Amino acid sequence: MVPSASANLEKFFQSQTKVRKEIPRLRPLFCKIFRENSIKLRTEFFQHEMLRAIWSQYILDERDEIKAYLIKLRQTLPYQAQLEILLSDIMTLS
Repeated sequence: MVPSASANLEKFFQSQTKVRKEIPRLRPLFCKIFRENSIKLRTEFFQHEMLRAIWSQYILDERDEIKAYLIKLRQTLPYQAQLEILLSDIMTLS
């Protein structure tokens, strides 16, 4: 999983030259996404081609875990509203 701390991005993507070249430009937005709760920021974030590719790969690689998490949210009464928001975001960003 990609780290949310900016200091670890270079190390995480060390074997991916094209991604590393984009890090200086994307770092401020990438790290802000994990601190803020804004659909506008998330939409802007996921419009970048590289991030869409990472997101697509994540969905494929972690589909069982994602499915289990969504089922757990659906079954937990206090979190059902959060599930609807999450699903709405996923539809918007995908």
